[in-house]
Amino acid sequence: MKFKDIVVEVANVELYYEALDFFLESHPDLVNDVLNVLALQVDHTCVIRANNVFAVNEALNEISVEEEDYDLLRVSIDLHNNFNQIGLAHKVDGSSRFALFKKGSSLQGCHGLLHNPVNQ
Repeated sequence: MKFKDIVVEVANVELYYEALDFFLESHPDLVNDVLNVLALQVDHTCVIRANNVFAVNEALNEISVEEEDYDLLRVSIDLHNNFNQIGLAHKVDGSSRFALFKKGSSLQGCHGLLHNPVNQ
């Protein structure tokens, strides 16, 4: 019996993520096979974003801005710091909900990179 046949029988979801981490580090060529088996059991965003990949963070932040989902954007920027912070600040500057976002967000000084906050 193969690992991918047995892993779906595990009740602890955290073990799915540990298995994925193991395969990402030790057998990256087999990750697709494991993901195909676990597709319905795991949160894909957690798996993809675990590595804090710039392109993924940029794409998801862009979607949050387009949909004006600033609660999700705030969570994203708090948890994943690998993105164009100045560019994002300029994108949200023209938004109708930016004032609300600006009050509760750490974007203005996100990781100490913005020396001149946008429209203080």
